[in-house]
Amino acid sequence: MPQPRRRPVLVPLAGPPLVAAALALGACAPPLHSRATPPDGTTAGPLAPSDSGAPADTGAPSACPEDPARFADFEAGLAAIPTVARVRWTTTTAAQGRLLVRDADGHLRETEPEATAATDHSHTLVGLHQLSAYTLQVALDTPDGPVCSPPLSLETGSLPASLPAVTAEVAHADDSPGYTLTPIIAENSLYAAIIDNTGAYVWARVIWEQPEGSGGPPPPGTHPIIFRVVPSPDGRGVIVNTQGEATDEPGDLVQIDWDGQELDRRSFTGGHTDFALRPDGGAAMLGWTIRSFGERKLLGDTILVQEPSGETTVLWDAFDHLVPDLGRRYNTGFMPAEGDIEDWSHVNSIWYDAETDDYYVTITANNGVARVDAQTGATTWVLADDSDDFSIAAEKTIHSPHSVQRIDDELLVFNRRNPGDPASCSGPTVVAIDEAAQTAEETWRWEGGGCLHVGFLGNSQRMPDGATVTSWSHLGMMDEVSAAGDLVWRVRLGIGAAFGFSHRVPTLAGAAQ
Repeated sequence: MPQPRRRPVLVPLAGPPLVAAALALGACAPPLHSRATPPDGTTAGPLAPSDSGAPADTGAPSACPEDPARFADFEAGLAAIPTVARVRWTTTTAAQGRLLVRDADGHLRETEPEATAATDHSHTLVGLHQLSAYTLQVALDTPDGPVCSPPLSLETGSLPASLPAVTAEVAHADDSPGYTLTPIIAENSLYAAIIDNTGAYVWARVIWEQPEGSGGPPPPGTHPIIFRVVPSPDGRGVIVNTQGEATDEPGDLVQIDWDGQELDRRSFTGGHTDFALRPDGGAAMLGWTIRSFGERKLLGDTILVQEPSGETTVLWDAFDHLVPDLGRRYNTGFMPAEGDIEDWSHVNSIWYDAETDDYYVTITANNGVARVDAQTGATTWVLADDSDDFSIAAEKTIHSPHSVQRIDDELLVFNRRNPGDPASCSGPTVVAIDEAAQTAEETWRWEGGGCLHVGFLGNSQRMPDGATVTSWSHLGMMDEVSAAGDLVWRVRLGIGAAFGFSHRVPTLAGAAQ
């Protein structure tokens, strides 16, 4: 876990407003301005059928028969973040539509159909590459089969030039969708970003940039940091977490929409490092607490739970469940505001299991994982070498953990292990647990194809198909290993840039698949 940072003041976006080009019929409103033009290069004009429904020379994404009489207008344009398109169309009768999206290489994808029939339609299209050309078409399902609008072209803009370059070493096949949300941490800048299955950025939002002319890297504690990026449950954008600078300062969950604008901010006093969203609209965040032992002050951790109403309570306090070893000294200087505080429990990640209503946290103090009842805050068990709850087949099965996920009767743990030990390699580890027999045993690990040492963040995530996605954080690498153990996806950042916690999703709300 890094030095505490100031909570971000999100940088206001500087960019063009939504721009659009339209194909229009009759007396519809004048088109907005844009680089989006009809595929034959002409100016926007009346909808008209093509000779064969969708001839290849128009760039139309499919052979769906065109029926312009069903459409009053069709327009698309770029949002403030120019890999996001705002698409609008009007139908002469109520209908349910979907967008067909084809890139310059001819790859065709489509969005989910609209949930209800309407005459006025709008769609926020995400998942597009920067500086790329696309052809859009609206498809309507009718009793006689699908009918389409004439095609419309759209060219996306450029994401921030200061965004560190990402390179795909191994990429998915075109039919394997997926998006990875992650902070991008550079020397003089910080972003919330999304990378697709090809290893390309499809969205990025500046969180902080060092002012020009300030010279040299900023000192620790003087600029913000975010640790995790996840899709917002309402589909309108993403949620990022910030960290307070002290136990009495707030860590926040900030909702940012696809335009890059802040929609909501939820504060947790003492909140830091990681959070988990709940299906009921509530959330949990790790928190800090301080307890005195004579003249010594130890820094511990809590689980802070915030209800949808905004009421926040302390569900769990490490001091109430674990006993500090006062025979040893813990690192100081972790919290600049109070330099003499010893960093004791160092809880650094949290994961919520909706099926059992439990939280799982990783604890550095005892190289362990704790299962915490989300209703009562009781510690169900602790899995660690020095715990009486499990008999572990080998020592250091869990060692300096930094993420955990429960999958049936297994735990997927990202172990940082000991960077000072050349034989100790970081990476994801699967631990089979038998709660009835109180046994635990390592059954699988991945070390990145070598022996890599991660000293900052790092996390792993199991996907529904059995693949494991891992962020190697300050090594500037993320990868995916199949259930068979094959490396199927890997991206790297340039020297000096790091990933935060990674979060993979099979799709994004509004993306074409």
